[in-house]
Amino acid sequence: MPSQHDHDRAVRFIAASRFPFPGQTDWPPDNLTLTNETERKKGIAGPDGTHYPDIVIVSKAGQIREVAEIETEVSPARARIWAASSAASDNGTKTGVKHFFVYVRPARSRTPSRCSTAARSPMPESAPGASIPPAASASCRW
Repeated sequence: MPSQHDHDRAVRFIAASRFPFPGQTDWPPDNLTLTNETERKKGIAGPDGTHYPDIVIVSKAGQIREVAEIETEVSPARARIWAASSAASDNGTKTGVKHFFVYVRPARSRTPSRCSTAARSPMPESAPGASIPPAASASCRW
């Protein structure tokens, strides 16, 4: 499993290189990218109290626009946090779709493990982040 240091480096890299995406022309000029990896800057209501997502995009007025989580492991407990993070993002986009992203490290094996169909993400295929892997049970390997 990656160290906390490796996770934090990934958070900073993804925040700097993906928010906004390279060449993105519709990034609102008042968006501000915050990271919570070393200092808690912006929290949301989570299933167990305040949760501090890895990356939070806010307007200058402080409204949460986008949320991103960088995961070192995937579990049903993390899926509950993803639901809260997704709910916290707004849908004030051109398409009306919430901007919530989950980044996971590449699988350790060539063959993906099987996970319960019931644990799969309910996101439609057309949604941003639709390539999110299923919320895996403890027996799944990533």
